[in-house]
Amino acid sequence: MSESREEHRYRLGSVYFAYAFFGLLALFMLNVLLGKASLYFGWKLSFLLGDVGEYLLLFAIAGLFAVTTLLREALKGVR
Repeated sequence: MSESREEHRYRLGSVYFAYAFFGLLALFMLNVLLGKASLYFGWKLSFLLGDVGEYLLLFAIAGLFAVTTLLREALKGVR
């Protein structure tokens, strides 16, 4: 029942990419919520991402999602 070296590499890689995906997704959601709260409450927050920053963050999130999904599918193929 010992997993092969290749299976272990895919599993470890998919976990790391999944953590990065969820971390960036949480950062994006926090940015959106703080942006909405700053409009509603009249806060002056200078650290929110602009349009280009949000786009690049979403691009990275989509890429990490794709890589994580492909690694999970490759793991199914190894078994």
